[in-house]
Amino acid sequence: MRLLLLLTMVLCATAAAQTVYRYQDANGRWHFTDRKPKENHETLQIGSSTPVAQLPQLVYQLQDDGSQRLMSVNPWLTPVQFEIRQGDKRIADWVVESRDDSPVLLNGKPLEWRDNYEYHYRLGRPVAKSDLQPLQPPIPPRGRFRISQGFNGHYSHAEEPARHAVDIVMQVGEGVHAAREGLVVAVKDDYHMGGTDRFFIDKANYVRVLHRDDTFAIYAHILLGSAVVKEGDRVKAGDLLASAGTSGYSTGPHLHFVIQRNDGQSVVSEPFRFQLGREVFPPIAGQWLTRE
Repeated sequence: MRLLLLLTMVLCATAAAQTVYRYQDANGRWHFTDRKPKENHETLQIGSSTPVAQLPQLVYQLQDDGSQRLMSVNPWLTPVQFEIRQGDKRIADWVVESRDDSPVLLNGKPLEWRDNYEYHYRLGRPVAKSDLQPLQPPIPPRGRFRISQGFNGHYSHAEEPARHAVDIVMQVGEGVHAAREGLVVAVKDDYHMGGTDRFFIDKANYVRVLHRDDTFAIYAHILLGSAVVKEGDRVKAGDLLASAGTSGYSTGPHLHFVIQRNDGQSVVSEPFRFQLGREVFPPIAGQWLTRE
């Protein structure tokens, strides 16, 4: 019996390298791009020893009688919702638990793949809303830190899944701490550059933590090589996760923090409140978070 892949490939390289071009415009501003520019430029080779993550996917197995057996495979530590659509029509959707696979069924019978089908997957089990409990600010146990961008911030928080994110100004190397207990399900800390070019949009380092209400916290822009946790670790509120940095799409050193959930249609951000001592409050741009 052969195993064939549908629409996507398993990526399992142990090392990766990328060619990046850097050039300076007439105003002296540096730009980075993965497409060779017409301007005079420098060529950079950026390498990484971090394995490329495997992705959730659909596969099919050809049976001895020539029929297909469609399977959904989830290599992640989190549940994943799969969905098959035919244009605007949803044919089927189902959840595959962490590091598991499942046959694809429709009305209890195996689903045969068609050429006009397409599939998607979303991180997490669908949930209506979070438990809305107040969160411990993800800052060090001592210090004063300003929220530079709050919910619906016009710079980069105007759209989902970052509408209810906050940016907290932190110096490079300052500790990023867990806002609530959970399971570490993803860690990326292999990238060293940052900037405001679109090139950096998907380059940020981060730690992702799954909570008991099926929401996720993302702690982004962390410093290269600074994560002190790994996938599968359980953390408590206040535990050190990594160090602040400016990796990815960033104007300067800060922590981008957001709570997200799968609402069954897409991944959305969830509004939250912080708690310091007995005070519970929504995060607002310009606000200072102080611990002594």
